[in-house]
Amino acid sequence: MKEPSQNRESFLPRLSVRRPVSILMIFCAVLMVGAISYHKLPISLFPAGFDPPFLWVWVSYRTSNPSEVEEQITRPMEQQFRTVRHLEEIYSFSRSNGAGFWLEFEKNTDMDVAYNQIYDRLERARAEMPEDQRYYYINRFSDDDESVVYFAVNLKSSQDDVYYLMEECVQKPLERLEGIAKVEIWGAYQKVIQIELDAARAQAHDVNLYELVNNLQEDNFALSSGWVMDAGKKLYVRSIGRYKTIEEISKIPVKGSNILLGHVADVSYSVPERRWFRRLNREPAVSIGVFKESTANTVGICNEIVQTIDDKIKNDPRLKGAAFEILFNQGDHILEAVGNLRTAGLWGAFFAFWVLFFFLRHWRMTMIVILAIPLSLLGTIIFLYFYGWSLNLMTLMGLMICVGLVVDNAIVITESIFLARTKGELPDRAAIRGAGEVALAVTTATLTTVVVFLPLMFMNDDIGFTFYIQRIGMPVVVAILSSLVIALLIIPLATKVLIKSSHPMESSKLIEKLSIKYRRALQWVMNHKFDSALIGFLIFIFSQTIIAGMVPKTDMAEGNINDFRLRFDIPENYTLEKTEKIVRTAEELLFQKAKEYDLRAVDSHYSRTWASVHAYLNPSRDLIWWRVAAKSIGEILGIWPQGPMDRQAVIDEMKERMPKIPGVEMRTSWRRESSSESVVELTVYGDDTRTLIELAEGFKRHFKSLPNVTGVELETDDGSDEVQVTLNRELAQRYNLNPSYIAGTISYALRGYDLADFQAPDREIPMRTQLAKSDRETLEQLKNLPFYSQSGVPLPLASAADFKITKGLGEISRHNGQTNLEIKIFTSEDHLETLSERLDAIMANVQLPRGYSIEKGRRFQDMDESNQAQQFGIIMAIVFVFLLMGVLFESFVMPLSVIISIPFSFTGVYWILFLTGTPMDLMAGIGLIILIGIVVNNAIVLVDLINHLRKDGFSRIDAILEAGQRRFRPILMTALTTICGLLPMAMGNAALIGIPYAPLGRTIIGGLISATFMTLFMVPIAYAYFDELRVFSGDFLAKFFRKKEQRA
Repeated sequence: MKEPSQNRESFLPRLSVRRPVSILMIFCAVLMVGAISYHKLPISLFPAGFDPPFLWVWVSYRTSNPSEVEEQITRPMEQQFRTVRHLEEIYSFSRSNGAGFWLEFEKNTDMDVAYNQIYDRLERARAEMPEDQRYYYINRFSDDDESVVYFAVNLKSSQDDVYYLMEECVQKPLERLEGIAKVEIWGAYQKVIQIELDAARAQAHDVNLYELVNNLQEDNFALSSGWVMDAGKKLYVRSIGRYKTIEEISKIPVKGSNILLGHVADVSYSVPERRWFRRLNREPAVSIGVFKESTANTVGICNEIVQTIDDKIKNDPRLKGAAFEILFNQGDHILEAVGNLRTAGLWGAFFAFWVLFFFLRHWRMTMIVILAIPLSLLGTIIFLYFYGWSLNLMTLMGLMICVGLVVDNAIVITESIFLARTKGELPDRAAIRGAGEVALAVTTATLTTVVVFLPLMFMNDDIGFTFYIQRIGMPVVVAILSSLVIALLIIPLATKVLIKSSHPMESSKLIEKLSIKYRRALQWVMNHKFDSALIGFLIFIFSQTIIAGMVPKTDMAEGNINDFRLRFDIPENYTLEKTEKIVRTAEELLFQKAKEYDLRAVDSHYSRTWASVHAYLNPSRDLIWWRVAAKSIGEILGIWPQGPMDRQAVIDEMKERMPKIPGVEMRTSWRRESSSESVVELTVYGDDTRTLIELAEGFKRHFKSLPNVTGVELETDDGSDEVQVTLNRELAQRYNLNPSYIAGTISYALRGYDLADFQAPDREIPMRTQLAKSDRETLEQLKNLPFYSQSGVPLPLASAADFKITKGLGEISRHNGQTNLEIKIFTSEDHLETLSERLDAIMANVQLPRGYSIEKGRRFQDMDESNQAQQFGIIMAIVFVFLLMGVLFESFVMPLSVIISIPFSFTGVYWILFLTGTPMDLMAGIGLIILIGIVVNNAIVLVDLINHLRKDGFSRIDAILEAGQRRFRPILMTALTTICGLLPMAMGNAALIGIPYAPLGRTIIGGLISATFMTLFMVPIAYAYFDELRVFSGDFLAKFFRKKEQRA
């Protein structure tokens, strides 16, 4: 064996040592710019700028039925939407209160243009809609669509007009604040002018309801009527027929000049019939949501909102006695989340410091290495500020991942300089030579981590995934690139200046002993390559098949702020009083254990067929890693004091305590659920609704027979009974009754009609006419609804129509103009992939009519797309790493010895998830991809040194043993610093709005543990085998071409 004779120098280390003043000036400039950037960097909960390519459109048409809505609203709207450019998918939902449209556009569509086009098509389609359709809404989805402050108000005293009071005392003062986009009020009905027709009085005066409503429609107007000339002046004419007072409305003649509107109807200014109710802490309440402008500072605007509520709104004498409860303050959650991550990062840096000191046993050398953490993060802060990004949960997550990574380059450089110093070289020479010797390796290792993120950030079709992974990945990329510059430019100078001793530096005796034992173990492994490789391969196969299959997988990660909802789906035959009783029961059960649950507030809202009880718990105090660890150990030993129940325990207990009511389904997430079930959907497509129902019933019978399927429901099961009124045309013709006249009268009587707004001096007041509630409650009253023949003879509806009660559709769904029906399958199957295969087998054996098809629902599609995106990211990351390794080693075969560490790292991932009971969720998936760029770094440095030693004359086996022993300490140092840097994340309860970070930290830690072991043993084995393959292939090709030349 020979010692390296080649002097390797690199430009940056040489510049660092020979131009110290210039480097110091650059260092000071970076500190100054970084400090300014840090103080001016905006803080937000989520990154701004995400403009997803989809819109939600809601066209309101209340008190109708899905079939009518589909015919009169949905189909005309779909025809108009099809003319919008770049629109890919149209999902429509026809319901009893209107039509909803989910519109998906092509990737990179300008959503401002798309929004304007949809608005234009809505206006065009209104000409084909019913006359009494008035309102529609277009929702764009962004973080600005969520309220930054949400609070509720209990009004202790009775108020005549709650909505007007909230509008004047709360809404307007908040809207005056700079940075506020809008303030919305829920739970308070706006008072309207109601014209409630009395059926008996109207019939007594022979007042025709149809004619009355038509006349009221044409009244109360202001119309531009052209212009006239007077004395040379042009005067514009405006015809005004608006009502001035409510009394004037009551005196409108409805039949001759003696029968007035007030004789046949009650005209009042009052709250309309309530269909929604809100409660706070078991008392009637009003809820307020405050929305900010996109450019406003979230933390600052939230503080200003709270201050305005405390200083101005609460002191308004009109709100005397009102109780305010702030249920959600996004500013507080931003500061809390950022603080938790910052604390975890500082703890990680603390652990990394002591790991480094344990290996280096030199205070100044340790401080030099740890210097890479703040400087690298400062460089990232500068990037975020000048790039226009904020410090949010995504960018902060990337920064925290970097805490243990940014010291890797500094460790390798410092270790190489340290090794040169232990051999007695002078400080200048040791700094330049030591850094230059590993400069290419650390540069390549850094670029490897960078290229892992490139396909994830720029080559993925899922724009939501791409957007958020960029916010995580760019801080990692910038921090690691910064650490490379720091390692090559700052570390050599720091070692020269801060370490003055010219005596050789001694390493730890323990590490030296471990290094010697490792060399002996590596010698044995290299002498038994096949046996060792077989053992490693069997461990890999066992982990990938058995252990990976035992790791729970979930696609149901839902965020929370230490709160939960009890959602109730109520049958159609329930009364409002029955629904209110269910809500009160849930509220009482929560308040009975308010102390045990650490309950803060309960916000409830309900209608006749739906209810939600939203429980807010006090913020969890067990977020810091050491409290979590102490609590776990204390609970095992039985010495941890009993405290409030955690959120999941409260949810589980409430599921048990809540009475089971027949027909009422309770769930705690937006997906339908039960205690041990999940639900998946399939969709049958076709043109005819009745045929779809028959096909769905057939599939229902097949699916019920599958294992672990506990129930199957059709979309039609949620429908309510409806009365179908069929006109007898012969009788109608005999009595000269026009069908449109009959349908219009029924609609006016039961649904009511919105008239032109009443113009008050300070505002516009809605006007509405309808049959009095007491006259439209029973089927018998409908049958006796009077109609008037042309001769003026009153006739009941039953004399010209037939009545039939049938089961109606709860909702009619369509996709791209084709009607579909949803099948819900309730299953206790843990692995959705297994259920998916069984469903495929059934669907393949069923012959469907032409034009009909069945597909698995969005949950399966989302799961498949997520898996494909993750697989794409992993494959592309491996390909990019392989290409980069080819550049470094100038070989097609040798990079494979580095790539081998990637699949073996997955072994540790599955084991740690299995042992800790952690599911493979979104965070774990992100950690898995990040892991690819980390685990190859040590293998790169090891293989690079092996190649250098072989160039210096070492044999293959000697080069492997020597390189392994030299790199043993830096490999352990880099692995342990990253692992310890992530321990607070892996052990703590810090979360992204309820979605824990721990799976991400555990994934990286588990992968690093197994990858470190594999790097020390399996990479040398792989190197030896691939090198033999390289030699064999070279000899084979040489002989092949030699024989060819001889033949020639």
